[in-house]
Amino acid sequence: MTASRNAQRTEPDLEAPEKLKELFAVARDALAEAQSRFMRIDQKASWLLSALTAAIAALPIPIGTIVNLAIPPRDLLSGFALVCVSVLTVTMVFTWIQLLSVLRLWPIARLPMTEEMLEFYLENRHIDIHHALIRACAEAWTRNTEVANRKARRLTIALGGLAFTVGLVALTAAMVIILSWRLGK
Repeated sequence: MTASRNAQRTEPDLEAPEKLKELFAVARDALAEAQSRFMRIDQKASWLLSALTAAIAALPIPIGTIVNLAIPPRDLLSGFALVCVSVLTVTMVFTWIQLLSVLRLWPIARLPMTEEMLEFYLENRHIDIHHALIRACAEAWTRNTEVANRKARRLTIALGGLAFTVGLVALTAAMVIILSWRLGK
């Protein structure tokens, strides 16, 4: 008897409109948060892409300096400087491409507003409408969370590339200073 009583308590009471309204509000808020996370990832990627694009625009300066100072390679330091500037260029381009992939058009799910949905709304009870909307929110939340997670993984890879790029920029700057000092330029 106790097991059947517990089973009855855990089953949702679909005829309780207030519970469904509350559940719909929670589902709608969860969907809005998933969409907000999606937008925050885009904003961060956009800002980083702008900063990296400016850095790429300035890339010819260290490349030109290293090329003038290190070609032809006179010693191990000159060769290392050329390798650093080459890896820096590749890393910046890789990171830039990763950031662009975060910003590409990704499908974002929203609540459907189709003719079919309007007909469903007109032809069904409030309880059925709330139930359908809750399911639609849950499905959209699941899809949006999956997409946002993929975008976040790509953004994390781009951030790693950006951190590596910053380290290479510092190393390249040190190479320029050392080579300039050694060559007296």
